[in-house]
This record gives sequence, structure tokens and C-alpha cells, in this order.
Amino acid sequence: MKSICRLDSDLVIENYKVNMSFITQLLRRVFGGGLRDQVDDCLVMVRKGLALRLYAKYRPLYGEEKAFELGAAVINALFGDQPTNERGREFIALNGEFVEAALRDLKNEPEICYMVSLATHTRANIAGGTGTLTGEMYGAIVKLTEYGILLPIEKVRMPSSLNELRQQTMEFAENYKIPPSIARRGQ
Repeated sequence: MKSICRLDSDLVIENYKVNMSFITQLLRRVFGGGLRDQVDDCLVMVRKGLALRLYAKYRPLYGEEKAFELGAAVINALFGDQPTNERGREFIALNGEFVEAALRDLKNEPEICYMVSLATHTRANIAGGTGTLTGEMYGAIVKLTEYGILLPIEKVRMPSSLNELRQQTMEFAENYKIPPSIARRGQ
């Protein structure tokens, strides 16, 4: 069990448990080899499932284009990532408060909270086991905890195998289809 504390802030996450699951133990031994890549692929599937769900949620409210941009911005915020292109950076600059409000609203989405928690705890376990926990990852954990999105690790069924992680991520995304207009963007 490890505690993550932020010494330069009033924010403290006490007793953040690093569950040394089967996956984490193997990753420690392999130091990020093929198994880590497969876990990362599963976490990408979680992000894709989130993208589809957020797009389905935001499209009726804001239209196709803004739903796509807002969904991407919210997902980046969930995982402590920065936009990877100029368009994303501009969207955040112009709509930062809007993105934060949408992020806070996710606490009312139990399935999304669960999958974000699964992905975040898995990522933190791997980073803790391999010594690669970044400030951005830590900042996302603090924010998700403050906003009521991150479930305690005790409330998340952490996978005991890679196949179980794959199964959970596939079940999360299976009811959502990629709209043709969004699918074309990837081509």
C-alpha cells in the first residue's frame, strides 16, 4: 500500500492504494515490455469507448462538431493529457470553463466513473510499479477525486489478468457505434 501526497498543496490523497495485481507484478518484472503495450492498448480502448459515449451524450445538445471537440477535451482532462493539435489547444483556450463543467458533470454517470476509475487505477498501478508516475497523472488523480469521478480502488473490480481487462473494456464500448462522419475523420 502506498500513499500519494502533494506537499506543495492543501490537496492530499491519503492511502491511495496501489493494488499490486497480477498485471502490475508482471509489468514490474518485464519493465514495460510486450505486456505493458497490451495493457496500454486496452486503455486506448477505454478512451475510445469514452469518446463514443461522450459523443452520443453531447451531440443532441451541441451538434456534431462541438460534441466531437468537447468529448476530446473532456477525455484529455480525465487522463491529464494535453491536446495534441492546434485545434484542440484553441478549443480549450476558448472553452476551458465549459470543459471543466462537462468534466464535473461526469460524476453523475456511474458507468463512465467506473471505467475512468478502472483505467486510472490501472495506469497508476503500472506507473507506481515501474516508477513512471508523472505530475500530469497525479494532477488528474487529484482532480478526478475532487470532482467525485474517481472511485476508490476498493469499489473497482481490478482485473486479475489481461483477458479480464480486455473483457471489461470491450463490454464498456460494445453498445456504441462510431458515426460515419466521425469514422471518416480517421481516414
